[in-house]
Amino acid sequence: MAAYVPPRDSFELQVSVAASAVLSMSDLGIRDDLTELGMTLGEASRLATELQQLLGRRAHAEEIIRCRTVEAIACMYRQAAKTGAWSSLVALRPGSPKLPLVCVHPLGGNVFWYLDLARRLAAGQAVYGLHSRGLDLTEPVQIAITEMATSYVADIRRTLPEGPYALLGWSFGGIVAFEMARQLSADAETTPVLAMCDVGPDDISVIPATNDAAFGLLIHAVRLDDDAAELIALEPGKRLGELHRRALHYGRVPPDYTVAHLDRMLGINYAHLAALHAYEFGAYNGDLIVFRADESGPQSANHVARSENLGWEAFVNGNIRLYATTGSHFDSLNRTNLDTVARHLTSELESAVV
Repeated sequence: MAAYVPPRDSFELQVSVAASAVLSMSDLGIRDDLTELGMTLGEASRLATELQQLLGRRAHAEEIIRCRTVEAIACMYRQAAKTGAWSSLVALRPGSPKLPLVCVHPLGGNVFWYLDLARRLAAGQAVYGLHSRGLDLTEPVQIAITEMATSYVADIRRTLPEGPYALLGWSFGGIVAFEMARQLSADAETTPVLAMCDVGPDDISVIPATNDAAFGLLIHAVRLDDDAAELIALEPGKRLGELHRRALHYGRVPPDYTVAHLDRMLGINYAHLAALHAYEFGAYNGDLIVFRADESGPQSANHVARSENLGWEAFVNGNIRLYATTGSHFDSLNRTNLDTVARHLTSELESAVV
């Protein structure tokens, strides 16, 4: 196998996890040769069927065999004509349907941030992820958290008709997960585990809903943080083109990514920021688990005070259980904290099904 290269966008992630399931493998990188790993024409046909349901696009098994790698297959599907519905839900790890864990995308819409966490949870724990609508350029961007929550619950129920479900959200994803739990509760469905990583009502004012803030988050999404100061200093009309050039040069985006793809990601960032500021919190009659960073990170620069429970005590009528993570907000799901989050989350999930 080639050196492991992780997925960089939603298409590569969905192809990677679907191919991993077909081949009964884990840690499948985007440049691993699937034919060398033993993919047959029959398995390629199964992969094509699965991807049609996930991506709303058709391809033949022979085309998948010719592509050979996840990177090339994703490129083919990204450019294919749409024939069906795109699914926001993707299976990150197979497991028991007893209490599946659904991870909601952070700001920007991608869920590959949860891959390493999924691998560290207890054996047999089913893990799903929710991508943002709009990452597929053929679909509109959703502009309200209530709208996102409604569509994501519908996507979950199409694949997993019977609840209950556990929900996890990092950053912006935690707010969406909170609204999903409220909507499920209104539909007489409990959420035995509702967990979030370092986010709460206290944080809403931390990042303004501006184009500059959205562009800064885009720089972070393509992992060019070291270039952030230089890129932000450019004239607004030159920023996206230069970011695109560097992202391609360093392999931080797929080779067929265009400026239009990055522009869509920028639009999603802005829409999510605006949705966050417009969201009106309501009451939730359940328990809440919060992984709280012990450094305030971006909050300290804006001098925003955070309460112990990040402001959730005003809206959560059940118990709030806090677990500490080290570092800043952006370290919540990095290697330093993965084992801590996985250990506590596994314990919460196991307690919920007893």
